[in-house]
Amino acid sequence: MSLRALGLALFLSSAASACTSTGTKLVTLMPGVVNDPKNRTLRRELLQFGSGQFCKEMKQRGAPLKVRDDAPAVGRFFIDQCDYRELDNDDAFVQFSGAGYVYTQPTGRVGFRAAAAITYNPDLLIDDGTMYAYFRPRNVQSSKFEAVMIERQTASGVAGMLLGQTSPELVSRIGSQIVSQELSKGFTVLRDPNGEADFALGILEKGQRPFHPYNVRGSDKILLASDWSEIHSEQREFVGPFTVEDDGRALFLTMNVDGVPNIDLFLMRRDTADPWLRDHVFRPGAGPLPGQPLAAEVVPQGKEHKRTIPLKKGVYYMVLDHTSTAGNVAPPGGTPGLLGATDLAAVVRYVAQLGDAP
Repeated sequence: MSLRALGLALFLSSAASACTSTGTKLVTLMPGVVNDPKNRTLRRELLQFGSGQFCKEMKQRGAPLKVRDDAPAVGRFFIDQCDYRELDNDDAFVQFSGAGYVYTQPTGRVGFRAAAAITYNPDLLIDDGTMYAYFRPRNVQSSKFEAVMIERQTASGVAGMLLGQTSPELVSRIGSQIVSQELSKGFTVLRDPNGEADFALGILEKGQRPFHPYNVRGSDKILLASDWSEIHSEQREFVGPFTVEDDGRALFLTMNVDGVPNIDLFLMRRDTADPWLRDHVFRPGAGPLPGQPLAAEVVPQGKEHKRTIPLKKGVYYMVLDHTSTAGNVAPPGGTPGLLGATDLAAVVRYVAQLGDAP
């Protein structure tokens, strides 16, 4: 697997609310006016509808890290600090930092902290009622990547000796280069007339849509996530956090597992899951459950798995577990890194929606 998976520009999935539904309703009434090249000032003013929500949305949910846009996620990045400022020339200046994890075959799981400062040149266009908001980077003013945990320290030993660097130094050096490369691509936010939002890394042409394993556009439920993840032996994936603002709601899940006989699925409150996630980033190995999950079940291979989970107001994580230290199933083939062990990855496709409890 390429270390391109460390690219952090995918964090911008959380910025899908950078343009509010109010702005969408307005601009869909006059696409010809908005798209006119002479009306760039108007488009900049419309984009300001969502600027106040930019950092709030970025910090609200972890973002997948992928080898390619149409590949499964192999890690997550969670932003904990963000600053968004509109400049005098209407550009947007964004600073962010956070922590995450990513899996590569040579190193196992790598926990990291990363930060960047970027100036964007924002713009928008309308196509068949859908608003395409473009954030083209003018420059990446700074970026930083620091490996805080590497499961298999010897993996880059030979390369490290040749370059006179330790494994953490080598991984951090490669990660920093990739961060700058990925951030230079910018991103596109799409918002449909019904308020549903989506995103794509890079600049997506009008009429194109990002790739998702499940297509649930037009549903009366709120889409929380529609993606897929590659989860190796003794690893787990933290999807979320998801915010439920009222009682009487429910999480509607659809999943499909390939590559292994089954995995464990946990739904956990954020206050229970956060310490588990921190350990996942900063400590090697896979620890046991830190507390009682709200829901726990086995998802079998090859059969579409559907589940409705009633929820109260709160913040939640969905954890996809492929370890021998939590739940009722263990990865086949032994522990990766040991003699004779086989690393069999689970490929999990999922869609999570929020709606009224039945």
